[in-house]
Amino acid sequence: MTDDLTEALLGEYEEPQSPEDREAWRIEDDSAATWALRKLRAYRQEIDRITALAAEERARVNTWEMERTSPLFSSQAFFESKLIDYRRRLERENPDLAKTYHVPGGKITRRVGSRRVEVTDQSAFTAWAVENDMRTLKLTPLVSTLKDQKDRYQVDETLQVVIDRETGEPVPGVEVLRDPDQYGVAPDA
Repeated sequence: MTDDLTEALLGEYEEPQSPEDREAWRIEDDSAATWALRKLRAYRQEIDRITALAAEERARVNTWEMERTSPLFSSQAFFESKLIDYRRRLERENPDLAKTYHVPGGKITRRVGSRRVEVTDQSAFTAWAVENDMRTLKLTPLVSTLKDQKDRYQVDETLQVVIDRETGEPVPGVEVLRDPDQYGVAPDA
């Protein structure tokens, strides 16, 4: 996991073990912070080593699985296509054939596909909807454009509002929010 120098440096402090000790333990100076970063790097390196080893094993198992199942999938698809073809020929002979056709080895089924309505020409549909039925349109506000149009809108972080420069008034229904700061640590490689 580590070389001799790193081992010596990591032995500088004692890592707390019990939950109570871990809860109470704190970094008090730069030396302890340096030690903690070295410990963090060592743990990350060990995690990377284990993860890489596991990935190699998964790759071997996946290869073995694919080699064994590929011909089976091919045969499965062959028989499924032949059974579906048989079902379609039966339907041509008898249009009232039951949705589930039973044979001694199982059944061959047909389920009617679900129906859905899609807009294929958005501009044509929008023009029709504006004239005939506005309920069929969905309005999605693009609030992100407020902060991008700096010549028209001003973000006031103090008041947490967006000001319309033309009127001097806050844009109603809009609030400026800030996500909490995020911290991270990155030990040297």
